[in-house]
Amino acid sequence: LEFQEKVRGKASPNMPPWEDVSLNPLPKDCLPRDLVAEHLRVFVAECTWRWAQATGRSYGEAKELRFVEEHSPEFTKLYNAESFKTALTARGIVAERSCRHWESQAKEDGTWFPYDADASEQIDRAYQKGLPEVNVRLGPKSWLYVIDFRKMVQRNAKTRQERKLRFREVAETDAAGKLHGGKITPGDLESAVEYFVELCTLPAAPARSPKPAASEERAPAGRSQAGDVPQSPRPICSPDAGAENPPEPAAPAMPSEEGTPAEVATKLCV
Repeated sequence: LEFQEKVRGKASPNMPPWEDVSLNPLPKDCLPRDLVAEHLRVFVAECTWRWAQATGRSYGEAKELRFVEEHSPEFTKLYNAESFKTALTARGIVAERSCRHWESQAKEDGTWFPYDADASEQIDRAYQKGLPEVNVRLGPKSWLYVIDFRKMVQRNAKTRQERKLRFREVAETDAAGKLHGGKITPGDLESAVEYFVELCTLPAAPARSPKPAASEERAPAGRSQAGDVPQSPRPICSPDAGAENPPEPAAPAMPSEEGTPAEVATKLCV
C-alpha cells in the first residue's frame, strides 16, 4: 500500500487520498447503520472525484466547492439518496432476500432476546398462515408458551405472564440477525438512508419537473398535422361567443425524468 501511495502521489496529485475512497474495517457484528455510514463516507468521496474530473477541478477544490450554493445543484445530481441506494445495490451490499426473525422483550430491562432458529421458524410459519396464535416450547425445561399474534405477546401457558413480541427483517443468509459478509437487508438500507437524509448528511433524491404540455407539441397554427393542407387559425372564443366552438383544454403536464435537485445537505459524512 505504501508503494501504491507513492506511485499514485507522483503520477496524479489531483486524485483523492487513499483513505477517502477506501472502506475502513468494521466489526462483523456492527449495526447496519454503521455499515451504511461507512459506505456513505466513501460514496461522497467517489462522487466528489467524478465531479472534479467532469469539471476540470482538482479533488481538493471540488471537495471545498461541492456543497457551496452555486455548485451544489450540479454535485447533488451525482450525490443523492437515490444514487447512493443504486450504488450499494449494484455492489452487492444489499441482500436480495430477507426473512423475519422473532424476539421477545424482557420485563426487567426491556432487552430484546431472539428466539432460537427452530422456534423462530415455527413462529414465522404460523404468522405467514395468518393463525391468531401458536404454541411453542422453549427453554431447557421445554416450558409451554402461547405466541399471540393479535396482541403481539408471548404468554406463559401456566402463569399467564406476558412479554412483548416483535420480528426483525434480517438477511436470509444469516437468520441469527448478524451481518453476513457485510450485507444488509433492503429494509436496513431504507431506514439508514432516511436517517441520514433527516440529518442533512445525504441529500434527498432530485425532484422531478413536469414536461411541456402536450398542446405545445402540436403542429404550428395554419397547418394540419399532416403538414400539407393549410388551415385557418382557430378564433379565440370570448365569454359571449357561445358554446359552439369552445377552446380545447390544454393536455395535463406529464412528469419528466430530469429535474431540479433537492435541497443540498449541510453536513458531510467524512
